[in-house]
Amino acid sequence: MLCEFCGKEIKADDKYCDFCGAKVEDVETKESTPAPKKKKHKAIKIIVIILIVFTLISCIFWVGMALIFTSKFSAIDFESSYDDLYDEFSDYFDKYFDSNGDYYYNFGDDDFAKGEVVESQNGYKSTYGNLDFSLPASWEVSNLTDEFYAENTLTGAILSVNFYDADDFTSVKDIKSFNKWVKSEINDYKTYGYDIIFADDSTITINSTKSSQLAAKITDSSDVFYEYEFTRAVDDDCFMRISILSSDLNEVGDIIDYLNND
Repeated sequence: MLCEFCGKEIKADDKYCDFCGAKVEDVETKESTPAPKKKKHKAIKIIVIILIVFTLISCIFWVGMALIFTSKFSAIDFESSYDDLYDEFSDYFDKYFDSNGDYYYNFGDDDFAKGEVVESQNGYKSTYGNLDFSLPASWEVSNLTDEFYAENTLTGAILSVNFYDADDFTSVKDIKSFNKWVKSEINDYKTYGYDIIFADDSTITINSTKSSQLAAKITDSSDVFYEYEFTRAVDDDCFMRISILSSDLNEVGDIIDYLNND
């Protein structure tokens, strides 16, 4: 055998190396004693354990939340909720519809009408907004889906009646802001090359009801016509708009007389 310390050959039964003096039994003991095993990947095991614990806690939490939600959801009284919704809609229907089913509001549109053409008097009647008038035979009257519309077949003058729901506007909250919006519509003529001159805002009484009055003279190189707008609030969130368009200022006065049944 060889001495571990000096590498010289020694006898198997020697207790000391004859060359370096090292104890043979120390060498044997060192050779026979196994090296201690290293601890492998302790950090990885700890991370795995933490992830497992976190996953279990998360599962328990979400299962608990699901059970709570299911319990509350199943406790909802669907029949009661439906009844409340139905009652709310019925109140809305009763407010804006009459017994004949005629509508005040045209759901989903910016403008809407309530009233009916009275053929016997070639006119229009609307208790909602206090309007009731007749027109001469030269006027062709129609009740469109969302407005009353009449045209003088001799002069081309136009008379229309609309109702507007404030909820359909983002900027209209009262009659003042509604009039501002109406004026902006008249100003749209400028995009077609017309000049517009507004008269001072004023008020007028039509069919015993006070209304705001907007008047504008609209011209281009060859045409002149006048637009008059009469507006009134008939509800907290509803506005009536009566529009007159004519090339003859005297005819505008005649139409106002018709509206007043004069």
